[in-house]
Amino acid sequence: MARLLICNTCKTVDKLPDYASENDPEAKHDHHLRDAIDLHMRKFGGPVERHKANLYNVDDSELALIDSSRLEQAVHDGRLENFLKEERENFKRDALQCYELHNRPTYGIGYAAGCPDYKSENRAFGRTKGIPKEQWNYICDFCPYNSYVEHAQRKKAGIG
Repeated sequence: MARLLICNTCKTVDKLPDYASENDPEAKHDHHLRDAIDLHMRKFGGPVERHKANLYNVDDSELALIDSSRLEQAVHDGRLENFLKEERENFKRDALQCYELHNRPTYGIGYAAGCPDYKSENRAFGRTKGIPKEQWNYICDFCPYNSYVEHAQRKKAGIG
């Protein structure tokens, strides 16, 4: 889970990796956080107490989907949680519209032919250049059809 270090005084947002696990001997030292604070203090100066900062945990998959400039604006407006919820709801709404447009397709059930554009390039969003296709984000991930596909894959693998 990614973290966001937000300084409300300087209006900055720094993305940090997840904090190390309990099993890691270095876990007691959050080097990424310390480095980010040191860099911030060198850049903006003043006593640490002057910087009103917060540290938020954000799911990696959500953070990857969001435009950085819009995220920073939401942080500065004090509506980070609402912004993340709105983004998630927008993806769900778009996926449901597509699902309805394709007449509510199913996978491996009945006579349905499936979804004609499931995880096609035109359904990808976010960053796609330089990333393997398996790691792309698709609007299809928010669609009910995706649960049919995942169920069939688990069943084929003998998991479900």
